[in-house]
Amino acid sequence: MNEEEYFRTYMRPKTGMHGVMAGMGVRAGERDIVGRHLNRLHNAKNTGMDFFLPDHPSEYPQLRDKALTDIYGKGFLDMYKRYKPIGHGAFGAVFEKPGDPSRVLKVTREDTLRRIKMGDREVSRQMEAASINRAPMIHSVTNYPYQHETPEDILGSLDTRYGTDDPRHKVIEMDKVKTIDHQGGKIQMLQDYVLRKQGLKPEDRKYSYYDKFETPYRIENAKYNLAVAKAQLHLADAKGIVHTDLGSDNSRTDHIAYDPSKPIRTKFIDYGFTRKFNHAENLHKHTKNLNLRNEELKSHNLAGIDGQVGLDVEHFLDHKVANIAQGLKALGRADEANAFRNEYQSYVDRPAFKEDYESADNLVRRGTKEVRMARYKKVQPMLNKEELDLM
Repeated sequence: MNEEEYFRTYMRPKTGMHGVMAGMGVRAGERDIVGRHLNRLHNAKNTGMDFFLPDHPSEYPQLRDKALTDIYGKGFLDMYKRYKPIGHGAFGAVFEKPGDPSRVLKVTREDTLRRIKMGDREVSRQMEAASINRAPMIHSVTNYPYQHETPEDILGSLDTRYGTDDPRHKVIEMDKVKTIDHQGGKIQMLQDYVLRKQGLKPEDRKYSYYDKFETPYRIENAKYNLAVAKAQLHLADAKGIVHTDLGSDNSRTDHIAYDPSKPIRTKFIDYGFTRKFNHAENLHKHTKNLNLRNEELKSHNLAGIDGQVGLDVEHFLDHKVANIAQGLKALGRADEANAFRNEYQSYVDRPAFKEDYESADNLVRRGTKEVRMARYKKVQPMLNKEELDLM
């Protein structure tokens, strides 16, 4: 079995490993697949006894190897051990690159026109973001075509609006980054970093993970909030890109790569769900032209997820305002952040075609400069909702 055949087998709908792994995680998903297969074999023997899948290292690997070979055929097991899965999403999976621990292979199944467009857009947007160090660098992109196999997929391919008779698996080779989720989540990541700075080992902690939200943690949390706000504003200013899969409060920590010792290097991953404002640098010039204000600005499009009408200028500015407010709060200026939001809303919350986008844009530009130029040593202790909910 070669690489192309392995990815096609792994990503196959209904029978492949991807669907289960995406829903349950790598370890639990693997055990579920193995357990269900061995349970069927056990029940066929009519022993009258229940089947229990062992977990001991001396027993489980042999059973797993047999089950995966039975299910997916000869050669799959060897490839599974070489291309180890490390993460899954709704449309794809990420594997270690054999022989190179510094890189990964992201594989997406593109079996509709929408997914093909999304995949091409993801590569394009990530390369743009990587050029300003806000995404992992892409080294190669390979498309493996395949044939539809199920009646549903074959029929779907006949729909010229959404289907395609040229499905493919896209394999993106990129630099490996460590997301916050891979570090145990934001709270554990920051607490472990604080302990290391104090000369202690994280494994020697003597408290539950929510008991130590003291000043050192709060300072690192403020740095994190400022770093994410800076990165979002940088991406929007330099490339006009809005990452729409980070959550309204930047809570999708599985999409954020962060090192507490190097906050300036904050990156984002998974650029399939992004929107792009094509004239971010020209927005200020446009707002000064009263004809463009009504004719172009209000209806100006950002590229939508399906390549159709997307976000207007106001939504683009909303995105920047949210990150400016987050940055100001990290600097201990919560009252100023609230006043900033209120002033911005006073310009845009007006009857149609009465909005003052010129003033709104001027305000946002000032706020963006304030946050992007802020120094990390200026942050003030802060907690987010997730910490407050645990106290």
